[in-house]
Amino acid sequence: AMPDFVAEIVTWPSGLVPVPAGTQVRIDVTVTNVGAGDAANRVWVGIPSTVGARTERALAAGEAETVTIDFPAVSSNVTYTISATVDPENVTPEDNESNNTSQEISFTTSP
Repeated sequence: AMPDFVAEIVTWPSGLVPVPAGTQVRIDVTVTNVGAGDAANRVWVGIPSTVGARTERALAAGEAETVTIDFPAVSSNVTYTISATVDPENVTPEDNESNNTSQEISFTTSP
């Protein structure tokens, strides 16, 4: 049996109020191992893959963990549309490699 990771963004800035440009935006991503097998090691979660965090432990079958990613919203007066990907480099073999990316979320920065 193999692990199978899915990612879901659970916390991000509300689209109602612009985020000040140049700030670090907190984005919480829940990673769940929906596979029947345990993961052998911790997994990377990225937005994009160069900005991210690693789970604190390997996830057993059925386990979930929420990681916090500080996303640098450096540009002013733009809308960021992003998603999170768990195991973006496909380091861990999984039952399904095509379900590792979360839903897209959007937020805007102020001028």
